[in-house]
Amino acid sequence: MKVLHIDTGREWRGGQQQVLYLTRGLEERGVTSVVATPQGSPLFRKLRAQDLPAIEIPYHSHYAPRTIRAVQRLLADRTWNVLHMHTAHAHTLGFLSLKLPPPRPFQKPAFVVSRRVDFVPHRDPVTRLKYTMSNQYFVCVSEAVRQILIEYGIPSRSAFVVRSGVTMPTRGHDDVKWRNKRRDTLGVPRDVFLLGAIGHLVPHKGHRHLIKALSLVRNARPDVHLVLIGEGELEGELRTLVEREGLTPYVHFAGYRPSASKYVAAFDLYVHPSVEEGLGTSILDAGAGGVPVVATRAGGIPETIQDGVTGLLVPPAEPEELARAILELANDPERCKTMAAAAREWVRTSRSDERMVEDTLGVYRTLLTRGA
Repeated sequence: MKVLHIDTGREWRGGQQQVLYLTRGLEERGVTSVVATPQGSPLFRKLRAQDLPAIEIPYHSHYAPRTIRAVQRLLADRTWNVLHMHTAHAHTLGFLSLKLPPPRPFQKPAFVVSRRVDFVPHRDPVTRLKYTMSNQYFVCVSEAVRQILIEYGIPSRSAFVVRSGVTMPTRGHDDVKWRNKRRDTLGVPRDVFLLGAIGHLVPHKGHRHLIKALSLVRNARPDVHLVLIGEGELEGELRTLVEREGLTPYVHFAGYRPSASKYVAAFDLYVHPSVEEGLGTSILDAGAGGVPVVATRAGGIPETIQDGVTGLLVPPAEPEELARAILELANDPERCKTMAAAAREWVRTSRSDERMVEDTLGVYRTLLTRGA
């Protein structure tokens, strides 16, 4: 089996991490797996650092003729069984590469698209054509995302669920020296009860609801602090909200961190306040690190938490409910320990990167058996 992956991201985010896991896992299983990505991308550098196959392509936009021709040349260089697109722009690029006349003819592979967000695709004619053309298949990170695509018009037999996976860290929150080292790096006091949130500072991540919840939490627990790992368009607005709520000394903006998951060990409780979410891979990172979670019932998040066992789920965009759940766990250390142990075991057995690789490979085999 030969698989060509296209990822157009110029940043390092959860999707690129999954591509790295997948490529490594496929290579270990004897599957030829090559990633094409923009010149100089973080994904390219990380793949090559691990001696994994990667190709740099000139990427100006997903509509650029030069970029489309580069992909078509890759498709003509050898016979590929699967063409797997890992971003929305890659989806467009793959669609055009297969539909437009190529410089050299090639055998068309099974066309697979990863879908990681729970947004409904646009309904303009071009987007509808891109999503509903025949002979393409979607790998969705959650059942919630799969249902959105089916309602949009994707045939159910063309949409599969492969949930993202994470690696199991060797050290977690229970390693006090490691925890303190992480807190020192983040500039957070060692002796506080620390809430952590990882994600882009954008509207659908719901950080403003978390900040409002923190105001309520601190009325009962003045030792609670919050660290936000990530950057984005709302940072200025969120800083203003923190100042208005009188929380400036207690909210730590840590900015973008390339390997954000390693800071999970600093947290006493991980909080994921999204109002929309495809899956929430950082929730799995928290569980793998032995940290209990409070999160919202948004998108695919309920598929990452066993409510009441590995964490607590609350309605989205309701700061009062978020505060209540945070205090419920913050005031019950033994329950936190029990949940942390359960979360770590559940992620290890059900949401590992190895499981993700096997499930993806199962999709490839299904499609090739069908003759897709």
